[in-house]
Amino acid sequence: MNNCSKSTATRCRALLVPALTVLLAACGGSGSEPLLPRFELTSVGDTAAVRDNATGIVWAASLGNTGLPAGATEPKAAELWRLTDLGADTLRPYFGLVLDDATALIKTAEQVVGNSSVVWAVDFGQLNDLGSLGDVSSDDTDLKSWYVLSRRSATSSVTYPAASPNGTVTAAGLTWKVCSEGRSLIGAECTGTATLVAANGAQALAGTANTDGFAGAPVWRVPTKQELRSLLQLENDVSQGTLLPAVFDAPTVPQYWSSGRSSDGNSGWLVDFSGQPDIGGVELAPIGNFAHVRLVRNAP
Repeated sequence: MNNCSKSTATRCRALLVPALTVLLAACGGSGSEPLLPRFELTSVGDTAAVRDNATGIVWAASLGNTGLPAGATEPKAAELWRLTDLGADTLRPYFGLVLDDATALIKTAEQVVGNSSVVWAVDFGQLNDLGSLGDVSSDDTDLKSWYVLSRRSATSSVTYPAASPNGTVTAAGLTWKVCSEGRSLIGAECTGTATLVAANGAQALAGTANTDGFAGAPVWRVPTKQELRSLLQLENDVSQGTLLPAVFDAPTVPQYWSSGRSSDGNSGWLVDFSGQPDIGGVELAPIGNFAHVRLVRNAP
């Protein structure tokens, strides 16, 4: 029986429309195509493949470079990282070929600039803590090749502008402090001594920045692993000493804690922006180790 009388029709519609909207969203939309699964098995010619419907990337369903169609290319580090963020349980039904390889160091398209025999590789061998990145000799016997068969669109790198007078820089939806915690921007230079803390001490530095109201925004936080590693400039010449964008300061050992932890909680994810003499990357380190902190907030 319809409980909406003529005099209350407008009020009833106001109640029904939001409810229908929620119901349609839960069912996959309002007459549009149903939501696609994250991954689908497919093929490109005679080559078995897996399509990632979130990124538009079609991956070869096997390691190695035999039997690939024309146009297959090596993946970029960022493309491999997006997979590792999903976790082993999500990946294994489609990419068990990678995860079940005990030494699955996957070669990326990026070379280590300044070291012709060294390449960047993402480690898929850690079943519960995926996503380490490091420099590997191109003839390392553990190094594997995995190929992208097609992409929906090419990815472009983020460009960071000059620092604002308040010591921040905004790009890709995030506002960063250009100086490491413990240092301050004076003119165009970060001065002072960068603070070194254990992983659990990083949040305290964020609390201090918020109490002080740095740059008028009490919402500073320790970046996630994904946010922090987005600053890595793998195309930088490592002989220049840092893989950070030029706008940021670089301490002598530019290692930074993220908010991420290992599955057992005993290690934390940090990003090392070192160039020469050591080359950095993304790695797990014991939470008692000391590293720097660079704070971030969502851009207004």
